[in-house]
Amino acid sequence: MTEYEYWHKSENGCPEVKASITGAGIANMEIYRTGNRLFMIMDTSDDFDFARKAVTDAANPIIQEW
Repeated sequence: MTEYEYWHKSENGCPEVKASITGAGIANMEIYRTGNRLFMIMDTSDDFDFARKAVTDAANPIIQEW
């Protein structure tokens, strides 16, 4: 198992990252790998905003470290 896969298993993830995801309005997130590509499927609230999430993440040192 790669380090990426280890840290992205739900039981190994960072609680602050999980809180950031749900706090932004992301109800469910799945990441899949096929060959050398990753893709993500997200279920979000109606008011979810990628730009707002990016600004919030940029200001959070724990998210930046992750």
